[in-house]
Amino acid sequence: MSVFKTFFSITKSNMIAILVYLGVALAMCIGLSLSTGGNTYSFESVKVKVAVIDEDKSEVSKALVSYLEEVEDLVEAPADNDSLQDALFFGEIQYLLTIPEGFEKAVEKDEDVKLNSTSSPNSYNGAFVDMKIEGFINAFRSYKALGIDNKEALSKAAANLSKEAATETYVPDNSEKRSDSFKYFFYFSGYGIMTVLIHCIASIMVVFNQPDMIKRMNCSALSVKKRNLYIVAGNLIIMFVAFILFVGIITGFNLNELKGNAVAPYMFINLLMFAIFCMALGYFVGTFAKHDGHIAIFSVSFSMILSFLGGIFVPAEFFTKGMQVFSKFIPTTWYTSNVNMLFELKSMTGDMLPDFLKNIGVLAAFTVAVLGIAYSISARRAQEAEA
Repeated sequence: MSVFKTFFSITKSNMIAILVYLGVALAMCIGLSLSTGGNTYSFESVKVKVAVIDEDKSEVSKALVSYLEEVEDLVEAPADNDSLQDALFFGEIQYLLTIPEGFEKAVEKDEDVKLNSTSSPNSYNGAFVDMKIEGFINAFRSYKALGIDNKEALSKAAANLSKEAATETYVPDNSEKRSDSFKYFFYFSGYGIMTVLIHCIASIMVVFNQPDMIKRMNCSALSVKKRNLYIVAGNLIIMFVAFILFVGIITGFNLNELKGNAVAPYMFINLLMFAIFCMALGYFVGTFAKHDGHIAIFSVSFSMILSFLGGIFVPAEFFTKGMQVFSKFIPTTWYTSNVNMLFELKSMTGDMLPDFLKNIGVLAAFTVAVLGIAYSISARRAQEAEA
């Protein structure tokens, strides 16, 4: 119990700094969530803004472009890449399709057609445009199989699909309308919990990792296993306190959204798993930080970097393809992915649960990896202190 008492004695001595960090984090969470959100999340009956880059310039590719112009809102794609990225960022283009060279030959030979498209991964818009494109290609192939020439097959495919194609953005029955601020409270609570726990846990672990402290603990009758168990228990208590505080903030500002919300428990489970990861990150920082100055730098740096690259401050769909691939190695990405998915659901279904659990599992794997590295560093420090 002496280790446990020491743990909270250190916490008490750092209480002013912890409260300052907590106050700033809570204020940022509330301010950013309310200013960023506020609009009602709804699905309107509108056409998707589609831009097409046709590199094939064939009869089939031109017919596909004409079909998309009829069923969607076709906009011109900027010539240079920077302007194109800006158009995607500001929503001037919602779906970008690139038709590669050799498209017509692949379609006629019944080969796999590789079309490059860019859209929001958490939006239904892109999925429905993909379905329409696939439907057009399949319809054309069906008419060709009947012995009809290209021109007539393309005309019939476009005519039939245009009658059936919905020019609206449909929403599955499992979707729900919610305030945007509800989602952003979970976004920025992730950032707030990260900042607070890294600083709080690290400032405690720095003291425990000091050579003099290690020597004193090694001289005590308490086994290393029990000592580590007490330290872990203390970290878990601090993590739960921070988690409950942010849950209280989310609940207080989104009470109406949470009433009868079947996915809310999953949202909070996701936040809890992320809080556990942040606790592990704080433990990791505490193993190599030398003093409070280092902790402040690492706390702010890690929180900002992981938030920007993980989709908290900037949605992942605005990243380049290379950055989107890189973001998969950022733990925060898996947290925000669950937030985005759950935000659109009315209830958890069997087909969505595996995706939720996969994201939780990846977060858990990151947590174990960070703890493993931190424990190795701590063990080496303990050996050096004994030497």
